Amino acid sequence: MAFTGSATRGNRWPSTVTALIGGLCAVILLSVSAVAAIYLWPRTPSKSEVVVYLTAPISSLASGQALRFVAPPRQAFVMIDGGGLNAAGKPTGMGWLVNTGSRFEALAADSSDDGCAVTFDAISQRFDDPCHGAAYAIDGHVLRGPATTSLAHLRWRVVAADRIAVEGLVLWAAV
Repeated sequence: MAFTGSATRGNRWPSTVTALIGGLCAVILLSVSAVAAIYLWPRTPSKSEVVVYLTAPISSLASGQALRFVAPPRQAFVMIDGGGLNAAGKPTGMGWLVNTGSRFEALAADSSDDGCAVTFDAISQRFDDPCHGAAYAIDGHVLRGPATTSLAHLRWRVVAADRIAVEGLVLWAAV
Protein backbone atom coordinates (compact mmCIF):
# COMPACT_ATOMS: atom_id res chain seq x y z
CA MET A 1 0.00 0.00 0.00
CA ALA A 2 1.33 3.42 -1.00
CA PHE A 3 1.00 6.67 0.85
CA THR A 4 -1.55 9.11 -0.42
CA GLY A 5 -1.64 12.89 -0.16
CA SER A 6 -4.21 12.76 2.63
CA ALA A 7 -1.86 10.92 4.98
CA THR A 8 0.82 13.56 4.48
CA ARG A 9 -1.69 16.35 5.05
CA GLY A 10 -2.81 14.80 8.33
CA ASN A 11 0.72 15.00 9.79
CA ARG A 12 1.09 18.68 8.86
CA TRP A 13 -1.67 19.90 11.23
CA PRO A 14 0.01 18.84 14.55
CA SER A 15 3.36 20.37 13.49
CA THR A 16 1.65 23.69 12.67
CA VAL A 17 -0.08 23.78 16.06
CA THR A 18 3.20 22.92 17.77
CA ALA A 19 4.98 25.73 15.91
CA LEU A 20 2.26 28.25 16.87
CA ILE A 21 2.35 27.21 20.53
CA GLY A 22 6.16 27.39 20.51
CA GLY A 23 6.06 30.85 18.93
CA LEU A 24 3.46 32.04 21.46
CA CYS A 25 5.60 30.73 24.33
CA ALA A 26 8.64 32.56 22.93
CA VAL A 27 6.71 35.86 22.71
CA ILE A 28 5.43 35.45 26.28
CA LEU A 29 8.94 34.62 27.54
CA LEU A 30 10.43 37.68 25.82
CA SER A 31 7.67 39.94 27.20
CA VAL A 32 8.13 38.69 30.76
CA SER A 33 11.93 39.02 30.43
CA ALA A 34 11.64 42.61 29.18
CA VAL A 35 9.38 43.61 32.07
CA ALA A 36 11.68 41.90 34.58
CA ALA A 37 14.72 43.65 33.10
CA ILE A 38 13.05 47.06 33.44
CA TYR A 39 12.42 46.53 37.15
CA LEU A 40 15.59 44.63 38.03
CA TRP A 41 18.16 46.59 35.99
CA PRO A 42 20.11 49.00 38.19
CA ARG A 43 18.93 52.53 37.66
CA THR A 44 21.40 55.28 37.01
CA PRO A 45 20.64 58.11 39.41
CA SER A 46 19.77 61.34 37.67
CA LYS A 47 22.21 64.20 38.18
CA SER A 48 20.81 67.49 39.37
CA GLU A 49 21.61 70.40 41.61
CA VAL A 50 20.83 69.97 45.28
CA VAL A 51 19.90 73.25 46.97
CA VAL A 52 21.13 73.45 50.55
CA TYR A 53 20.19 75.98 53.21
CA LEU A 54 23.18 77.02 55.32
CA THR A 55 23.03 77.74 59.06
CA ALA A 56 24.57 81.18 58.48
CA PRO A 57 25.06 83.55 55.53
CA ILE A 58 28.12 82.84 53.40
CA SER A 59 29.39 86.38 54.01
CA SER A 60 29.63 85.64 57.76
CA LEU A 61 32.13 82.82 57.18
CA ALA A 62 35.48 84.23 58.33
CA SER A 63 38.81 83.17 56.91
CA GLY A 64 39.77 79.74 58.27
CA GLN A 65 36.22 78.79 59.22
CA ALA A 66 33.78 76.20 57.88
CA LEU A 67 30.02 75.55 57.73
CA ARG A 68 28.65 72.02 57.61
CA PHE A 69 25.79 71.22 55.21
CA VAL A 70 23.75 68.05 54.71
CA ALA A 71 21.96 66.68 51.64
CA PRO A 72 18.17 66.52 51.83
CA PRO A 73 16.55 63.07 52.15
CA ARG A 74 16.95 60.77 49.09
CA GLN A 75 19.62 63.07 47.61
CA ALA A 76 23.42 63.15 47.72
CA PHE A 77 26.28 65.32 46.57
CA VAL A 78 28.74 64.13 43.88
CA MET A 79 32.47 64.23 44.54
CA ILE A 80 34.34 65.78 41.59
CA ASP A 81 37.84 64.58 42.55
CA GLY A 82 39.59 62.76 45.33
CA GLY A 83 41.33 59.51 46.02
CA GLY A 84 41.13 56.52 48.30
CA LEU A 85 37.47 56.01 49.15
CA ASN A 86 36.63 59.46 47.74
CA ALA A 87 36.68 58.75 44.01
CA ALA A 88 35.25 61.21 41.51
CA GLY A 89 31.57 60.53 40.89
CA LYS A 90 30.91 58.88 44.26
CA PRO A 91 28.01 60.20 46.35
CA THR A 92 28.28 61.76 49.80
CA GLY A 93 25.59 62.97 52.16
CA MET A 94 27.48 65.76 53.90
CA GLY A 95 29.92 68.54 53.06
CA TRP A 96 31.76 71.54 54.41
CA LEU A 97 31.77 75.05 52.92
CA VAL A 98 35.14 76.55 53.87
CA ASN A 99 36.77 79.95 53.61
CA THR A 100 40.44 79.17 52.94
CA GLY A 101 41.40 82.83 53.12
CA SER A 102 41.83 83.13 49.37
CA ARG A 103 38.55 81.53 48.23
CA PHE A 104 35.49 79.55 49.26
CA GLU A 105 35.48 75.79 48.62
CA ALA A 106 33.01 72.98 49.17
CA LEU A 107 34.55 69.76 50.46
CA ALA A 108 33.04 66.31 50.98
CA ALA A 109 32.92 65.44 54.68
CA ASP A 110 34.12 61.85 54.08
CA SER A 111 37.64 60.95 55.17
CA SER A 112 39.57 59.60 52.20
CA ASP A 113 41.00 56.57 54.04
CA ASP A 114 37.95 55.16 55.84
CA GLY A 115 34.90 57.19 54.73
CA CYS A 116 34.23 58.37 58.29
CA ALA A 117 32.62 61.83 58.57
CA VAL A 118 35.27 64.41 59.46
CA THR A 119 34.66 67.08 62.09
CA PHE A 120 35.94 70.66 61.98
CA ASP A 121 38.15 72.03 64.75
CA ALA A 122 37.63 75.81 64.62
CA ILE A 123 40.55 76.54 66.96
CA SER A 124 43.18 74.69 64.91
CA GLN A 125 41.31 75.37 61.63
CA ARG A 126 41.50 71.78 60.44
CA PHE A 127 39.36 68.71 59.85
CA ASP A 128 39.79 65.63 62.03
CA ASP A 129 38.81 62.02 61.30
CA PRO A 130 37.40 60.69 64.60
CA CYS A 131 37.67 57.07 63.40
CA HIS A 132 41.35 56.72 62.43
CA GLY A 133 42.94 60.00 63.49
CA ALA A 134 43.74 61.56 60.12
CA ALA A 135 43.90 65.37 59.99
CA TYR A 136 43.22 67.63 57.00
CA ALA A 137 44.04 71.31 56.40
CA ILE A 138 41.27 73.87 55.82
CA ASP A 139 41.68 73.33 52.05
CA GLY A 140 41.32 69.54 52.44
CA HIS A 141 44.98 68.49 52.07
CA VAL A 142 46.32 65.77 54.37
CA LEU A 143 48.20 67.03 57.44
CA ARG A 144 48.49 63.69 59.26
CA GLY A 145 47.83 60.08 58.20
CA PRO A 146 46.77 57.38 57.90
CA ALA A 147 44.97 59.17 55.04
CA THR A 148 47.13 59.67 51.95
CA THR A 149 44.75 61.69 49.73
CA SER A 150 42.91 64.97 50.24
CA LEU A 151 39.25 65.45 50.97
CA ALA A 152 37.19 65.48 47.76
CA HIS A 153 35.80 68.70 46.32
CA LEU A 154 32.16 69.36 45.45
CA ARG A 155 30.97 71.50 42.51
CA TRP A 156 28.78 74.30 43.85
CA ARG A 157 27.43 77.78 43.24
CA VAL A 158 25.81 80.51 45.33
CA VAL A 159 22.01 80.69 45.09
CA ALA A 160 21.33 83.23 47.85
CA ALA A 161 23.10 84.67 50.90
CA ASP A 162 22.30 81.54 52.93
CA ARG A 163 21.86 78.95 50.14
CA ILE A 164 24.12 77.03 47.80
CA ALA A 165 23.41 74.61 44.97
CA VAL A 166 25.69 71.56 44.90
CA GLU A 167 25.98 69.06 42.05
CA GLY A 168 24.16 65.98 43.25
CA LEU A 169 22.03 62.93 42.64
CA VAL A 170 18.52 61.79 43.36
CA LEU A 171 19.29 58.44 44.99
CA TRP A 172 15.85 56.90 44.57
CA ALA A 173 12.38 58.16 43.99
CA ALA A 174 8.88 56.74 43.88
CA VAL A 175 8.08 55.31 40.47
